[in-house]
Amino acid sequence: MAGITNHVFLTERIILSARNDDVSAINSMVLDIFPGQKVTYLAADKMSDDNGSNGNPTNRYPTEFLNSMDPPGLPPFKLELKVGCPVILLRNISPKTGLCNGTRLMVVKCPSQNSLLLKREY
Repeated sequence: MAGITNHVFLTERIILSARNDDVSAINSMVLDIFPGQKVTYLAADKMSDDNGSNGNPTNRYPTEFLNSMDPPGLPPFKLELKVGCPVILLRNISPKTGLCNGTRLMVVKCPSQNSLLLKREY
């Protein structure tokens, strides 16, 4: 496991899994191998109080329940990262510059819980 923080080592390997709960468990175990302190990022989602058309409330579920869900294709509510760990984009941010779904990046700096600096892996 000595080469796990080497970007070349990581670009040549991938772990595939069919279940989100398995992916979460693997990600947690691998993140614990990386040196340094974890930085936690929380999603900034908020449900509206009503749907606007007929006044019926749309927030029938507690926020804690919604935050605990991990639907396919969406990032988790709570994301823990360390410097040097790889991440994969889930959305097309800027296809012209190569930042599209599936692009692999590496965390370079986590200065605060509100910002993140990534580097593209080659």
